[in-house]
Amino acid sequence: GSSFGIYAYFQKPENADKIKSIILQTLKETPEKLTNADLQKIKKRMTAGLIYQNDNPSAAAELVVRWLGTGYTLSDLKQWEGNLNRLTLAEVKSAAQRVRDCSYFWGNIRPRKEKP
Repeated sequence: GSSFGIYAYFQKPENADKIKSIILQTLKETPEKLTNADLQKIKKRMTAGLIYQNDNPSAAAELVVRWLGTGYTLSDLKQWEGNLNRLTLAEVKSAAQRVRDCSYFWGNIRPRKEKP
């Protein structure tokens, strides 16, 4: 499984509902507009980013720590590019739908009173 977070600091906490609405609308519209050509460009950028990151020893070490810290294995990391290349537009759109349907995620978007 995968996870992600969206973080925002509100200058005005009363805008939280407006921000939540914008996030929901963006997550709804963006995958619907995504084309296979767009997905291929995104894959190339992500692959280039991984190659660039691996060329820098400290960035590569940070990547490994992040992966291990989120429950992935070194084997997962080695297979990342192949897995990315096999990803289809239908899978991306399906994942976006699951995110939109996740009541836990939406139920926990709330403003923070101050930055950590």
